[in-house]
Amino acid sequence: MTAQLERPKVPAHGDLACNVAMQVARTLKRNPREVAQAIADALKVNPAADGLIDSVEIAGPGFINLRIAAAAKQSWCTRCCAKRLLRHLDAGGGAR
Repeated sequence: MTAQLERPKVPAHGDLACNVAMQVARTLKRNPREVAQAIADALKVNPAADGLIDSVEIAGPGFINLRIAAAAKQSWCTRCCAKRLLRHLDAGGGAR
């Protein structure tokens, strides 16, 4: 199963939302909120998430709402802009 991330319908709920806990809860024979909490707890202590995720919250029946750290957003935007600029220069759109 692949976890899917979506933008929450309500921006106040965070930057990304995931319902994977509700998808796997039946197979695990556990309450979806318990599964979501276990995932959230694992994300909070995962070194790979350090500096990337600002906060993780559980909502409703087991949604996982994530807030991406401002520095991570800025880094992503910088990389995207740099790639676009390089494509533009490679295509001959740069100064001659």
